[in-house]
Amino acid sequence: MRHILVVDHYEAVGEGTKRLLDEEVDFQVTFLCSSEAALEVIEKQKFDVLLFDLDMPVIRGQEFVKKVAELDSDLRMMIFTGYDTEPFFHTFIELGVSGFVSKTASKEQLIAITASPRNTERIVAISCSLDAVLLTKPETPNSMKV
Repeated sequence: MRHILVVDHYEAVGEGTKRLLDEEVDFQVTFLCSSEAALEVIEKQKFDVLLFDLDMPVIRGQEFVKKVAELDSDLRMMIFTGYDTEPFFHTFIELGVSGFVSKTASKEQLIAITASPRNTERIVAISCSLDAVLLTKPETPNSMKV
C-alpha cells in the first residue's frame, strides 16, 4: 500500500487528484489544502509520496521542500504544477525533489509516476502530450567507485 499526500490550495484540484489516485487498489490518499497542515501531518504520519503544488500561500516552494526534507528525508517529493518548471528545475532536484508532474498530465502518467519505485529515479512528466522522462539519480561522492 502506497500512502500518498496531495497538497494543493485549490480544493477542486486536490479533491479531483485524490479521487483519481484513490481508484488505484494499492493507494491510500490524503488531501490537504495548506502547506502548514501538510507539515503538521508529515511530522506525525509516514507517507511514501508527497504530491504538492509549488504556489501555495504562506509556506511555498523551496522553503516548503526544505521543511519537508527536515521532517522526513525519505519522503518522495513530487511537484504538481501548472507552471513552466524549467526556471527552477535544477534547484528543486538538488533540494531532493524526485520529479515534476504537470496538472495537465494524463491519469495514466499521474498513476505511473506516483507508483514508481521510491527514490530510485527522478521523474518528470511535463504534460499529457509528452511521455514521462526518467532521469537516473546522480551518484553521490560516497557511492562513486574510486
